[in-house]
Amino acid sequence: MAKYSKEEKERWIEKFKNSGLSIASWARKNGLPISTVTGWVSKLDKKSSTLVR
Repeated sequence: MAKYSKEEKERWIEKFKNSGLSIASWARKNGLPISTVTGWVSKLDKKSSTLVR
């Protein structure tokens, strides 16, 4: 199981968001488990929504 730093995860998610692909398509294209990418996006979205308040 690969471990990614916070910065690496943020870079991956930025690339995903700029891709225009679905999470599943993007994850498969980049050789990452769909569940991993889904978790990263979910955590980032939760974190972003708490900063807005």
